[in-house]
Amino acid sequence: MININLLDWRGKIRIVNNNRFYILTGVVVAIVVILTLSFSLVIDTMISSQEGNIKYLDKEISAVEGRIGKIKDLQKQKDLLLSRRTVIELLQASSPFVVKIMDNLVRAIPEGVVLKNLNRNQDQLVIIGSSDTNSQISTLMKNIELLKWVKSYKLNDITAKGKSEDPNNKDASNGKIDFQLNLVLDQPVIGDKDEAK
Repeated sequence: MININLLDWRGKIRIVNNNRFYILTGVVVAIVVILTLSFSLVIDTMISSQEGNIKYLDKEISAVEGRIGKIKDLQKQKDLLLSRRTVIELLQASSPFVVKIMDNLVRAIPEGVVLKNLNRNQDQLVIIGSSDTNSQISTLMKNIELLKWVKSYKLNDITAKGKSEDPNNKDASNGKIDFQLNLVLDQPVIGDKDEAK
């Protein structure tokens, strides 16, 4: 006898296949959701970590900027102190130089020459004086020419004044020769112990 299966076996296979499809779809959807949540969590963790790093860097940058400001202030103070030190060194170097100028001038002035006024402006020295004779002025010029600290010199003004007729007039020059001598000084070098002869 022939067995005939009258059951709807195709419907059962269809139901089994549909169930498998739904199960696989559910598993895939669940895996996708889990992966998405995992990636989202990892990305959020990385973002929060980077934000923490950014805050730390901002704090460190502001601290470094504060230090840079202090360094700039210290640099200004250093420059100010160096400029003061330079001025002090120049003053210390020029102080003996001024003494040597005066000492050498006293030795260079011949008898009969009287200095009335000395005026120094940086490397310029103006000497105003009077003399009894032209030869005394000439001797003064020769003596000044021998000084090491004089770069150049020039006799600018020479005026001869006659003897006064009135012996009671104390303002008269009594035959003196007035002169003005301009000197250009060789400035001393800092640390040079022997600036002038």
